[in-house]
Amino acid sequence: MPTLRATHKTAGTEPKLKKPKKKKFDPEGEDYDYETAKKHGIKPDKTGHWPSRVPQTGILLKGKTHPTWKLTVRGEDDAGYTIIKKGKRYYSVPKPEK
Repeated sequence: MPTLRATHKTAGTEPKLKKPKKKKFDPEGEDYDYETAKKHGIKPDKTGHWPSRVPQTGILLKGKTHPTWKLTVRGEDDAGYTIIKKGKRYYSVPKPEK
């Protein structure tokens, strides 16, 4: 039977643990862009619901496959906005006048 040997480490030679990488927001995915929301001072309301867009820029904070994406599209439409894609992100902009 093999014997176990104690090993002594010199201070500072322990491997450094890497922090897990933050998952980058995917506008085509199902997540919510909390990082952008927080950068713009957006917080959840009293019920815990986070807004769907940044009012100052129109950038949408939900990914296109988010469970409530369709509600966002309907709400933006009802409010007189339409959703467009600029680059990789979705934005809510006023509907063009007819």
